[in-house]
Amino acid sequence: MNKKSINKRHLFIYIVIYGGFIIFLMATDPRTLSLPLLFVPFLWLFVCAYIGVKHLLRRFSNKYRHLPHPKQATLAFVIGVVPVCMLLLKSIDQLTVRDGLILLGLVTFGSFYASRAKLFSL
Repeated sequence: MNKKSINKRHLFIYIVIYGGFIIFLMATDPRTLSLPLLFVPFLWLFVCAYIGVKHLLRRFSNKYRHLPHPKQATLAFVIGVVPVCMLLLKSIDQLTVRDGLILLGLVTFGSFYASRAKLFSL
C-alpha cells in the first residue's frame, strides 16, 4: 500500500467516527435514552479525543521531536480522558473548582509519568 491510500483510509475512518458522533448527538434526546445508551456519547467522545490527540502527536512527533508510539498512546489516553471526566462530573452536577484542580493534577502527573516511563511495545 502506498502512502496516499493509507491517508485516504485514515481520512475515511476520521469522517465516519467524527461524523457518526455528530449525527448521534443531533439525532438523540438524552431524556428519552435508556440508561446504557447514556454512556455511549461519553465513550464516543473519548474515542474521538484519543484519535485526534494521537494523530496530532504523531504529526508533531515526526516533525519536531521523535516520541515513541507507546508514549504517544499513553499521552493521548491521558489527554483524551480530561474532557470525558469533566463532562461526566458536570452531568451529575459535581464539577467544582476543586475537582477541576484535582483533574488537572492527575493529568499533569499522568503526562509526566508517560513522558518519563520506559514503555515498551509487545
